[in-house]
Amino acid sequence: MNSKKILFITFISSVIFLLGCFNSKTLVERNKKYAISKMEQITCNKYHDKFEIKYNDIGDYALVYHKNKEFSKPFPDLKYFVYSLNKKNIVIEDSLKAGNIYWNGSYSIFASEREQRAESGTKSYIYDLKHSTYEVN
Repeated sequence: MNSKKILFITFISSVIFLLGCFNSKTLVERNKKYAISKMEQITCNKYHDKFEIKYNDIGDYALVYHKNKEFSKPFPDLKYFVYSLNKKNIVIEDSLKAGNIYWNGSYSIFASEREQRAESGTKSYIYDLKHSTYEVN
C-alpha cells in the first residue's frame, strides 16, 4: 500500500470515529433530557407547582421534595421521592412529619422526622441508593 492510501484510510477512520462519538454524546444528552422531562411530569402530578429538585453531585439521581406548610405546625411535613435519571423511575418515596431531607454523599440520602411533641424525639435514617438499604439512626 502506498502512503496516500494509508493516509486516506486513517483520515476516513478518524472521521467515522469522531462522528460516532458525537452521535453517542447527543444520544446521551437526549436520553437525559427525556428522563428530566418525565420526572418533571411525575413531580407536577404529585406536588403541582410547589416542589424543589436537588441533583446528586454526579447528576444521575434527583431528590424531589414538597414541604406542606401549615400555620398550626412549626415545622412543615415533607413528601419526597428520589428519581433515577438513568433508569427513568422512582427509587424511593416517603413522607415525613416535620421532616428534613438532604443528600448525604453521591448515592445516599439522610431523612429525619420530628414528632410535634418534644418528648417524642427525632427519627432518622440514611438510605443507600446503590444497595437499596436503610440505616436507621
